[in-house]
Amino acid sequence: PARELLRRVLRALAKERARPAEEHPARTHAEAGNRFPSTRLRDWVTARDRTCRAPGCSLDATRCDTDHTLAVTDHGHTLAENLGPLCRRDHRFKHDPDTGWTVQQTRRGRFEWISPTGRIHVREPERYQPLGDPIARAGPPPALDEYRPRRGRPGEPRPNKHGIATWASLDTSSYLRHRAATLTGQTDEPPF
Repeated sequence: PARELLRRVLRALAKERARPAEEHPARTHAEAGNRFPSTRLRDWVTARDRTCRAPGCSLDATRCDTDHTLAVTDHGHTLAENLGPLCRRDHRFKHDPDTGWTVQQTRRGRFEWISPTGRIHVREPERYQPLGDPIARAGPPPALDEYRPRRGRPGEPRPNKHGIATWASLDTSSYLRHRAATLTGQTDEPPF
C-alpha cells in the first residue's frame, strides 16, 4: 500500500509540473470572473498565507474563509493577488461598515489593515520554510493487536486513544465497581 501511494503522489506531482506556467493558480486569470475560487486556487492561497491575515490572529488558514480583499460586488476579481484567508470573526469584522477599518493587499500575501484613526497594521507573508527530514521510526512497527481496542473487565478503567486513563474513566470505573459490589451484596457504602 505504501508503494502504491508513493506512485500516485509521484504521478500527481509530475502532472502538476507538466502544466504550463500560465495555468499555475498564482498566475492564472481563468477564474477572474468567478464568484468563488477553485479548489486549486484556494489551496494555493492557503499554503501561501498559512494563517488568518488579520493583525494579531494566528488561526490556521485551513480553518479560515477565503476572502476577496476587494469584494466581487465592488468589481474585485478572483485572483491570487485579491484573495486571502480570514477567520470567520475577522471576515465579518472586515465587512462590517460600522468598524471603519479597511483592508488592502498591496502585493500577494501582504495585507494592510487601516484603522479608523489612519494607523496602518501590516501582515507580511510568512517566509517559506521547507520541511525537514522525516523522523526515523524507533523500532519495528507495532503488532496488529496493539491497534485493536482493549476490552477489560467491567469496572476496569478504559484508556483513551493515547493509552492514558483519564479522571473521567477512573470515576466511571469506580462507580461501576461499587455498583457491581452493591448488586452482589458485598458492600453498601458510597463509591466516593
